[in-house]
Amino acid sequence: MREIYTRAWTPLIWIGEEENGSKEALDLIVTLASEYSSRDGVEKLTSTLRRNPEHFGVGRWRALSNIVCRRYWRRLWILQEIALGRYTTPVLCGEKTLCWGQFSRAFDVLAKTDEVINIYIANELEKASLAFDPVIWTNLGTVQEIQFHQDSHLSGKRIHTYRLLDVSRSVLSTDPRDKVYGLLSLMDESIAALVKPDYTDSVENVYRSFALAAVRATGSLDVIRHCGSTEGPDSPSWVPSLAVEPTGGAFTLRDDSFTTSGLSSASISTTSTGDLLSCKGFIADRIDGLGCMWSQDWDPGSVLQTQGTLDPYGTFEAAQEAIWKSMVACHASPTEYLEADYGSLLATPALAKADIPEHTPLKDLVASFIFSWCVRYLAGDAEFKIAGKRLEEYCWKEVPPEQIDAVHLRDALMQRDRINLSRRLITTDRGYVGMAPERVERGDAVAVLLGCSMPIVLRQSSVGESGDVRWRVVGECYLHGIMNGEAMAWDKVAQDLVLC
Repeated sequence: MREIYTRAWTPLIWIGEEENGSKEALDLIVTLASEYSSRDGVEKLTSTLRRNPEHFGVGRWRALSNIVCRRYWRRLWILQEIALGRYTTPVLCGEKTLCWGQFSRAFDVLAKTDEVINIYIANELEKASLAFDPVIWTNLGTVQEIQFHQDSHLSGKRIHTYRLLDVSRSVLSTDPRDKVYGLLSLMDESIAALVKPDYTDSVENVYRSFALAAVRATGSLDVIRHCGSTEGPDSPSWVPSLAVEPTGGAFTLRDDSFTTSGLSSASISTTSTGDLLSCKGFIADRIDGLGCMWSQDWDPGSVLQTQGTLDPYGTFEAAQEAIWKSMVACHASPTEYLEADYGSLLATPALAKADIPEHTPLKDLVASFIFSWCVRYLAGDAEFKIAGKRLEEYCWKEVPPEQIDAVHLRDALMQRDRINLSRRLITTDRGYVGMAPERVERGDAVAVLLGCSMPIVLRQSSVGESGDVRWRVVGECYLHGIMNGEAMAWDKVAQDLVLC
């Protein structure tokens, strides 16, 4: 399929007939793509709408919602149809035609602003007595991912297989085996060569065979980063369940952002039944405290207070940095390692009370959902202790508004919101702070697995007949201070860890 789409003059994308104001929606897409896709485009858009909510006309946001929520964007096969196409690929809706690039830029603008969707689109739907469909967020993210893969393909870069897995979970396929087989044309060729399509095989075996192929082809255990459910004890926890849409994506969609296990390679073996995976690694730490939960609206009552007082960071400033970097997993986006200073996240409680001039980008940002969510999140964890101090002690007490770049802060808030989805702050017995899935528990092990770029939270499940401890994968975590191989220098000996 790769060769067919690559050699074709151009594919044609048909998203359906004209209906529900689609002409007006496409006009709005053109406007968003041409006038608001610059770095400060979101600020310009939200400022324009705050001054005049009907600037683009009545009903156009509702019409745009209908376009974004069309079932087309959830089809598995569009991943290769568009990713192997071009920026100029025609997109047809009824009798009107746009190019793919216009859709991509406009959808990217929408994905970067919560106000347009949560206020203007939601309000127009409510006035029309229509329900808001949260699939809009999924489809916007899918289009962003398709554009990344298209850019990689056109520039001759390799397409990240695990990024494909992440987006494949959010799209639909008639046969769940196609979550693997339907992406072979886009996968790393070394992995694809080890996967032989067999539609008579069970779904579980297809996913397990793919996971093993990925490890053997790459020497990496990063496929385990995309696992993480303690449910379904009869299925191996080290095999990603691609048929289940995750509530939160991977911390990072790159496989080279961190080097928790140094430059080591995976060393694995499986049992004859394929249910158990033995790999090399060591238990680096144990989870101690648990911060407030996103799923409980950041209720302070969901906090499990830290018991220890150790401080591996040494200074107040270092611990403060560890906190805000944990809030964004040291990333500016799912694909971009963080080089900027996002410490202003800890200034949001003070900014919420500051006297900020009206009709400024910062004032508009402070009034947004994305800002208030961060303030509520920090309030929920205000009493949570990190390195012996309450979290609120690390927040900025005062901040001159003129020192805050609204565009920069919005970037930080969007990344914090993405990382916090279904996750919570954690502390460990050694005093480290980080971020982990909400389902983690006190006492869970933080493991460094050879060949895996991030720490993995494991939970003891059982003991085998030979006395070996068996572990279930709870999920990947970010633990500030061990992400770049620091734990490899500790007095720890790699041993066999059996995952079930």
